[in-house]
Amino acid sequence: MSISIKKMNDVDKEVAAETCKSIAEIITESAKSDGEYIEPYKSRLGDAIVLLVCEISACSQDELRTEYGNMIVNAVFAELLPAFASVSPDFALIFQKLVEPMMKYAVSTELAEDVATVVGFLGNVAKSIDPDAFFLRELASPETNNRRNAAFCAGELCKWESMSKHYLGVLHLLIQILEDPKADSVVRDNAAGAIAKMITAGPSSLLLDQLDQVLPVFLKALPLKEDRAESMAVYKCINDLVNLSSSHTQIRRFLPQFSMVLKQVRLNDETEAVGALIQQILVNI
Repeated sequence: MSISIKKMNDVDKEVAAETCKSIAEIITESAKSDGEYIEPYKSRLGDAIVLLVCEISACSQDELRTEYGNMIVNAVFAELLPAFASVSPDFALIFQKLVEPMMKYAVSTELAEDVATVVGFLGNVAKSIDPDAFFLRELASPETNNRRNAAFCAGELCKWESMSKHYLGVLHLLIQILEDPKADSVVRDNAAGAIAKMITAGPSSLLLDQLDQVLPVFLKALPLKEDRAESMAVYKCINDLVNLSSSHTQIRRFLPQFSMVLKQVRLNDETEAVGALIQQILVNI
């Protein structure tokens, strides 16, 4: 196992990827028994995983587009990390070190399948950490990056059924960010994006119960100020709500506010797709 851990960071990415897959298989097999085989290596393995994820996040797009770049991303996020998380009771401590490089990678990569792989890992790992404790700590962090990363994670993780019981708690934490006049504008944009994703993906019964509290705060934070990466999620959410308004009086009364927010968006700052969506929503309103 010691040799395998060293090979995880081999300069030959094919070797590194195959090693990660092999270790994932060993962890899975070990877990079927008493898990003792892997126990002495957990600390070193955790450090090696953090180092590898940091290396991936620092790769250029050209490097990641190669066959071997894709192999290492899948080997780490789809196989090794979920396996390691499943046998590590204290995985939350390692997860703290992984969040920033993972988010850096997920935001910077142009490869949709790689983003899906990372998000898939986040959804699975929600079973291995205490989401309430994680978000309570990170969303209240004085560090801007921590709050941004936590907001991004919140929006993505709450798409997963395993996070449904944490939905309201996380939603209220995000609302607190939007209500904080001292919050960094980028953090506010990320929080708004997360809330939009949660409204779109959340359980409909919970959504309707919370709209009167959520929408005034959400709309007051719009339009987005800096992080246009959240634009599609935010305005798609508004589009979905507009489409629901015909059958929900509760939503219909917010239509004037939807219109006011959308008219304030500087379309030149948005992508063509976002601009087209906004114009279509205004027509429908």
